[in-house]
Amino acid sequence: MVGKAFWLSFLLEFILALGNFDLPYVLTSGGPGYATTTLPLLVYEEMFSYDNFSGGSLAAAILSIIATIPSIALLFLLRSKRTGWISLKIRIPNKVFKGIIFAFLALMLFFLDFPVYWMFLVAFRNSSLDFHYPPILIPKCLTSSYFSSASIQAVPYLISSAIVAITASVFTIFIALPSAYEVSKGKLKFILPLSIYLYSLPSTSFVIPLYDFFSSEGLLNTWWALILSTPIFTATFAIWLFFNFFLSFPKSYEDAAEVFSIKRKMTRIIMPLSRPALFSVFLLSFIFNWHLLFYPLIFTSTPYNYSFPPEGAQTITIFALLAIGYESINWGLLASSALVAALPVMVVTLFAIDRILKGSYSGGLKFI
Repeated sequence: MVGKAFWLSFLLEFILALGNFDLPYVLTSGGPGYATTTLPLLVYEEMFSYDNFSGGSLAAAILSIIATIPSIALLFLLRSKRTGWISLKIRIPNKVFKGIIFAFLALMLFFLDFPVYWMFLVAFRNSSLDFHYPPILIPKCLTSSYFSSASIQAVPYLISSAIVAITASVFTIFIALPSAYEVSKGKLKFILPLSIYLYSLPSTSFVIPLYDFFSSEGLLNTWWALILSTPIFTATFAIWLFFNFFLSFPKSYEDAAEVFSIKRKMTRIIMPLSRPALFSVFLLSFIFNWHLLFYPLIFTSTPYNYSFPPEGAQTITIFALLAIGYESINWGLLASSALVAALPVMVVTLFAIDRILKGSYSGGLKFI
């Protein structure tokens, strides 16, 4: 029954991992030598380390061709009605099955939550405790000096991240919602597969034309470069989410709008009644923009300098990256920088999830 969902998740994760730049860049930078150099890293190195745009373009084209194969498979899977999974006849007693599930979930929760706990711990304790063996896992010798220092230094980066993430998320909603609504009504059907395909392509596929465009228009190192580039991924994915939402959208509201000749139906009826989907898309888009590293690394060069018109657009991810030194790492400052970068997303997520859970169609007619 979940076969199609399984393969869908697998293909999406495979596509995202194929174009992943952030983790390899932060963890190994492609080294030692070229041992861990991936194609996205190769594109970046060729273009911006060796000033070889031809080589970078070739690597980006190769990566795009490779990514096209799972993208096409994803489109075929969405059109398929088969589950794509065989039925396994395995008999497991209920208690044993529940025990296995409980153990698996406990292990997953530990590996997902422990890094967050460790980040808090290292950010608020004396750096001398970071090199003890075995590691000290309980709070001890707590200090707020690293976190205070990181918070003060991060202000211009936080301003850029907040403005870019909020503006790009709102921009994403206003692009994706009307498009998905029209597609759900049987119009402009090509938009859905096109958006899925564009979302499946790695960010390196678009970096060269975007860089040329922003350079020619004088938008490099500005907020506009990041605001205009990220909807390539957020808006394309949002169309897919909104489309699935509108498939079950009650037609009675549209009929009522037609009967009473209500103008501006999109803003007065459709958008208010789409609050759960709106908050979901805003949350996903905000998180994506907040944590983005590849485009800020390429399109920006300095932090915001409090001038008007604004100059400098380095985001909080760049700030967290600066804590990693070439010769040594200040783990307290690094953990504090990561914590400063993560806290706003945690707060926004808690707020948005609460709104999503409370959202419903009830009372929607009051917006007419």
